[in-house]
Amino acid sequence: MKSCDDLFEALKDYLDGDAREEICKALEAHMRECPDCRVHVNTLKGTIELYKSVGGKKMPQDARARLHKALKIKPEWLKD
Repeated sequence: MKSCDDLFEALKDYLDGDAREEICKALEAHMRECPDCRVHVNTLKGTIELYKSVGGKKMPQDARARLHKALKIKPEWLKD
């Protein structure tokens, strides 16, 4: 893991538990050295846990669009 940008590239798979072991180790090593990334990842983890605890309520479409924009995720319906 060379930079914070590298961390963000792999973050979705890491948080979903789908990242390869070597990627997880590199991310975790980077976060030990980078307090900004550590805070970012911990905040995202907390947000995900909070959302899951709500119990299946759907996120409003405008909030979902803002979140996707902030995370630079292309919505499924726009993917080829």
